[in-house]
Amino acid sequence: MPAAAVSQSLTRTATPRMRASDAPNRLVEDTRWRYLLCAACEGLLSRDEAQVARAIFIPMHEERESRFRYGPSFARFAVSVAWRALVVSEREGTVGTLGNDAVAAAEQTWRDFLLRRRRTPSPHDVHVLPLDVPVQADLDDFSPHLGRFLLRNISVATQAHGQCGYIVVKMCRLLVFGVVAPGNERSAWKGTKLHVDGGSFGVDRYHAPGWVLALIKKGAQLQQEAVEGLSARQKQLTHDALMKAIEADPTGLAESGSVKAFEKDLELFGPAAFQRPADGKD
Repeated sequence: MPAAAVSQSLTRTATPRMRASDAPNRLVEDTRWRYLLCAACEGLLSRDEAQVARAIFIPMHEERESRFRYGPSFARFAVSVAWRALVVSEREGTVGTLGNDAVAAAEQTWRDFLLRRRRTPSPHDVHVLPLDVPVQADLDDFSPHLGRFLLRNISVATQAHGQCGYIVVKMCRLLVFGVVAPGNERSAWKGTKLHVDGGSFGVDRYHAPGWVLALIKKGAQLQQEAVEGLSARQKQLTHDALMKAIEADPTGLAESGSVKAFEKDLELFGPAAFQRPADGKD
């Protein structure tokens, strides 16, 4: 986790280097990986991943397409992402208050679906939201890192309230929700559910429960806090690396995903998008 295409896209378009949000003072070469599957199962899932990467993920992130027709591979890919995230979260003790019975039921259902032992993952459906930076919105109480979070962040979270529970996986512009416990929110999702036989994605109109926006807002704020929490030394190293990147390849830097995401924040939030300097001076 996450899928290879996500990791490769993020590392290829990062500049100068990436940082992990849980240890922002340490530079990383790649995203975090966990080995879960035997070679046969990995091969089974990798076919769906390759199809989704080629037909949806890469065109979306290169901004070549915004609407897609998808086949059965997309639902299987999203279920595999939710399943892997849930298994890792359970092993690491980060499932929060999802509940042992609900976690066990979702994990088994998704496993059986991926192994072709059942036709659908219902009632543990998967929903996917396509993400982009808002053009017009009231952003007064949003972090000025919103664009960078929406376009670049990869993360795993859980959400539980009442009888509802979800594993949430953010892969840059794709936000995947695995329904661990459906509760009474089925009608709150519109245009987001992936169908096992295929359908359309990137629809003009979709609806999600209100807590989804709050989750995005919190994620952007946490990313800002991680960046602002860098040590003075790391801030200086980042500045120096950026200056070298500008000198070496200014055009490539300007076209990088990192810079484009920052430019979105600059358009939305003005000077607040800049990181505070290490010495406290402008």
